[in-house]
Amino acid sequence: MATVRDVARKAGVSPSTASIVLAGKAQQRHISDKTRLKVEQAARELGYRPSVEARFLRGQKGTGPLRLALFWADDRRVVFLTRFLQGAFPTLPEEDMTLEVQPYSPGHLAENPEFLGGGRFHAAILANAAPGDLAWLEAHPPVFPVVIYNRRVKGFVCVCADDGQIGKTAADALLQKGKHRPGVITARARYAEIARRDDSFAQHMAKAGYAVPPKRWVQEENSISGGERACEKLLPYRPDCLFCCSDAMAYGALRVLPRRGLRVPGDVAVLSVGNGDPDYRGACLVPLTAVPVPIEEMAKQCVKLAGRLLRREKAESVKVTAPLQERDSL
Repeated sequence: MATVRDVARKAGVSPSTASIVLAGKAQQRHISDKTRLKVEQAARELGYRPSVEARFLRGQKGTGPLRLALFWADDRRVVFLTRFLQGAFPTLPEEDMTLEVQPYSPGHLAENPEFLGGGRFHAAILANAAPGDLAWLEAHPPVFPVVIYNRRVKGFVCVCADDGQIGKTAADALLQKGKHRPGVITARARYAEIARRDDSFAQHMAKAGYAVPPKRWVQEENSISGGERACEKLLPYRPDCLFCCSDAMAYGALRVLPRRGLRVPGDVAVLSVGNGDPDYRGACLVPLTAVPVPIEEMAKQCVKLAGRLLRREKAESVKVTAPLQERDSL
């Protein structure tokens, strides 16, 4: 395990200078950007990790809370961040941590100075990263422990929803209502977790003898209008239920069905993988049945795993299950 002295030696600076940079105090102590970058590069190449074991052995006295960063992709809507924070905050005192949100642009994680340096933080949670960010992360391990939220990355501890369980729960709910002609409405640009949920749903429907043919599987923009267009494309094939990858697409479908003289759920049931998103509730009069992504519990697990990583305890990736929330659309 690399030490501060190892980093200092590789960077060609004194141990005290390396320590100041790694503590995130380079600007405060008037250390040049050139020196700071040399130290940060040396730390990355050596795989340096800030050691916090001693503080735990000392009972955490007189050291202040550990600093945890949440790197949150800024294309994700505020409602999801709010739910994440609601799940994370009650767990922070248990781990003696504070949390600071660090927005970043998807696809540009490699340009984020806070993530590159890491001196201000003991650990981080990386949320909703784009594929390019994840590929970069695998090739450039950070200088502090990182927990990945809502994505799967080889070599990292990750917290995800149980996508297979979500698809199965949705299929079981529709089958129990006697629905046997499923249609799938999904996003044109699918992240891996959406694809896993879609595939799990289709596999469980097929196992029950009710496969989803290609003509009843439509990809569109992940929005209310995209859901409307997808529903219009599906209706000629007479589905009796719709599995939608998001609240937005489900609400789009729910707007179309009454206009076509179809009753919900009598003629067509609608179920989404979503969150009962309040921003969309006014889009339709029919309350939406969903298998909600368990954001709050996932956030709680992220904080706990960050604590385990800092204490150098065994930490393994977690899959969080999601219960069905049945409302009038089923």
